[in-house]
Amino acid sequence: MDLEQRHINKIISFLEEKKPGGHKCSVCQRNEWQVFGKIFQMRQFRMAGGIVIPCVMIVCTNCGNTHLFNAISLGIIDGEGRLITDE
Repeated sequence: MDLEQRHINKIISFLEEKKPGGHKCSVCQRNEWQVFGKIFQMRQFRMAGGIVIPCVMIVCTNCGNTHLFNAISLGIIDGEGRLITDE
């Protein structure tokens, strides 16, 4: 699922609120992050069924270190798996 620029802006605002001034990468110690403009799903490993968590990927543009954030907690996806469209 693709994110619109307003969703990316909302993610950046959320992260800035949590840690003003940014967050240094644990690998290279740089503060150079990019929001990957897609939503991914993390699926529980099971033969059938299981939990699916929608995730947004934040990537260090210097070394590639990757962090996943729950898209529901970020306010990007609702509990039914739909993009939230209102501001």
